[in-house]
Amino acid sequence: MGFAGYGTPPGMMSQAPFTNVVESLIDPWGREYRYVSRTPYSHFRLWSLGRDGIDGTADDIFAESER
Repeated sequence: MGFAGYGTPPGMMSQAPFTNVVESLIDPWGREYRYVSRTPYSHFRLWSLGRDGIDGTADDIFAESER
């Protein structure tokens, strides 16, 4: 079950319903995905640092909520 089943995104990645699947938290380059949710957890951003491993560069891959 994803976030939709809970109504709001979790405050931290460790609270997400899929954290029992450790492999799903690692990007294709072997790094942990980054996650941030703003209080009251109505908006979230989930991203990978991409191939270069540097945050904020053109190769970052991300998903954000629309709220």
